[in-house]
Amino acid sequence: MDIEVKENENLYRAVKRSNPDYIIEENKVSSAMFKDEDGVSVSRDGGRSEKEVISSFKDSPFWSKRLKAIGKITNKDCQDINLYVIEDPSQNDKYHSLIFGDKNKNSVTNIQALRLSDKCAIVYCDMDMSYT
Repeated sequence: MDIEVKENENLYRAVKRSNPDYIIEENKVSSAMFKDEDGVSVSRDGGRSEKEVISSFKDSPFWSKRLKAIGKITNKDCQDINLYVIEDPSQNDKYHSLIFGDKNKNSVTNIQALRLSDKCAIVYCDMDMSYT
């Protein structure tokens, strides 16, 4: 049985260095950042401060050499556009969660991804991290 993420939780999406870049202008991300057939991977705050969440990404062996930015949305933002967010703890991140287009776990649609990108705020950015 799926465990839904609490309405008031913040959700953080890591942005890796990529080409094309997901960051399209200051504090704005491309809707492509929220497209994934298997659910959009995020890390919920789980009661952690934003500083702790950012540190967990920066200190992660997976992200430390490829983390360009971190975007933040709220689960309430997701609910407002009829998205379904469930906990999906992983070996590396007990706060890992997935965003789906609906309760049937269909992919996020293009319109939903666009609306998410409009609501997303960049909370960490390293513009010197380039695609190599």
